[in-house]
Amino acid sequence: MPKAVWWMYGFQITNGVNFTIALGTPMVLIGRFLGAREALIGLILALTPFLNVLQMLASNTAERWGYKRIVLAGWGTRSFAILLAAPLPLLHGQTLWGWAVPDSALLAALITLLFVFNCIRGLTCVGWVPWVSQVVPEEQRGRFFGWDQTSVNTGVLVTLLVAGFFVGNDPIGVPGWKYAVLLGVSWLAGWLSVQFLKPVPCTMPAAAAAKASRSWADRGKAYREVWRHKPFRRLVYWQALNSLAWGAYGGFTTIFMRDKLNIGEGHIMGIAAAGTIGVILTSILWGRFSDRYGSRPTMRLAGIGQLAVLAVWGLAAAGLLSITPGQIFVLSLAFGIICAGITIPFLKLYMASFPKGEMTIAVTLNTVITSICAGCAPLVWGWVLEMLGTVESMKHGLLRPFSVFFGVTAILTILLQVVLTRIHDTKSMPTLKLVGLIVFDWPRQFLADTLTLLPGQKPRGK
Repeated sequence: MPKAVWWMYGFQITNGVNFTIALGTPMVLIGRFLGAREALIGLILALTPFLNVLQMLASNTAERWGYKRIVLAGWGTRSFAILLAAPLPLLHGQTLWGWAVPDSALLAALITLLFVFNCIRGLTCVGWVPWVSQVVPEEQRGRFFGWDQTSVNTGVLVTLLVAGFFVGNDPIGVPGWKYAVLLGVSWLAGWLSVQFLKPVPCTMPAAAAAKASRSWADRGKAYREVWRHKPFRRLVYWQALNSLAWGAYGGFTTIFMRDKLNIGEGHIMGIAAAGTIGVILTSILWGRFSDRYGSRPTMRLAGIGQLAVLAVWGLAAAGLLSITPGQIFVLSLAFGIICAGITIPFLKLYMASFPKGEMTIAVTLNTVITSICAGCAPLVWGWVLEMLGTVESMKHGLLRPFSVFFGVTAILTILLQVVLTRIHDTKSMPTLKLVGLIVFDWPRQFLADTLTLLPGQKPRGK
């Protein structure tokens, strides 16, 4: 691997700390702490994907400035919005100059600052994938993304574990100053992540300068040509549907645990950390799997696992299954393993699907389409869950707001498996053959290798 990737891994660790607090479980809990209901939580979760569409406006700038410059500018600026948000939890329930600070004003300020954060992010993250393509050779990208996901999830894991311990599970509620400290840490990690990226080189393609000066009409033509590229278009369809299916899962599962299962904030962050452990433990393995056996069968196996996890959540939401925090911890660990089995192979397919010479346009087009879908998911589900919560007949019985949520997610996940059949994978092994390899071949091979260690047995191949 090129030496520069180690700086990129350092960036991903600290970046994981930054966005875990700014965009993840802690931010959902901060919103709830300030009095946000489901619809407003949905809006908070929708800001990041919706504002990704701004990449379309920045694709010209990325090729004119260079991928490195635009990424450094964005990541160096956006974290200051989180620093400005740090005082907001301190003002919850307080009186200033005889004026009781309303939670509505604090929520308005928080959403405004998150809007600024995500605007800057959306305008500047267009340069990241093309920059990676300039640093990492194509034949090493499966391995790179395995380590890349391990790095970013190490940052996520440490953040969730430390934050969960720090916040605790006080039944009377978390004091605001603890959330303020978390937001300050997020800003510091964002600033540090930029320092890791500065030594990484970026050689712009020779055609980038010419592309940067194209008119909007020419760029529109380029978008149409990219969309005609069938492998890319089919992958976008799959990712868009995946965004609709899973875009609201993390945020509203957090709300379900907090409000319906009465699990403390510290335990919720620990449960989220378990999922990250699963990703860390298996990302490199999934990268090797996708390099050796193909991405599509690997994603199929992970999709079956997703359905199994949703079945457990659905039974718990319907009141048919009593589930403890310890069991949820194990479920989250398994789900992290499954998520890595989707993400790593997909990234490999994604980078192989780009039409030649139009990577920036392809990344932008894909991001815009999938981000709209990912933004619609929490926005719609926030409104639906809040509305269903007012229906008296859905407060008891099997059909409850969150059982509907997990059931619809399962239906969309089944549709994902159907769409996956149309995605081309040049090195794909049949899924049943891979299952046979895992279930029968590997245990047999392990047993044969173990028997050779017994006294009087000769090692195989000698």
